[in-house]
Amino acid sequence: MEDEISLSFKTNSPFKKKIFIIRIKLLSKSNFDKNGIDSYGIHWLQYAAFAVSSFAIFTTWAFFFDERFHNFIMNIFSIINCSGFNCNGAL
Repeated sequence: MEDEISLSFKTNSPFKKKIFIIRIKLLSKSNFDKNGIDSYGIHWLQYAAFAVSSFAIFTTWAFFFDERFHNFIMNIFSIINCSGFNCNGAL
């Protein structure tokens, strides 16, 4: 038995009547055993480590090769720097 969520959105426009239906199947069974290992022999923490490593590689690339992302990160650093975390007071 699979659980699902149905969401319907109706607009009563005089020009067009639109109906959107979104169905999402919920995961009802985990493929991990009691030790956290799936059928391929991979632990769930290995999947988490892969996701974190991928995110770190992408953000490092974006920091050095995308000017907007670089400026965004530098603005965050300057906000942290001015909020009292830096004891030297340098910007």
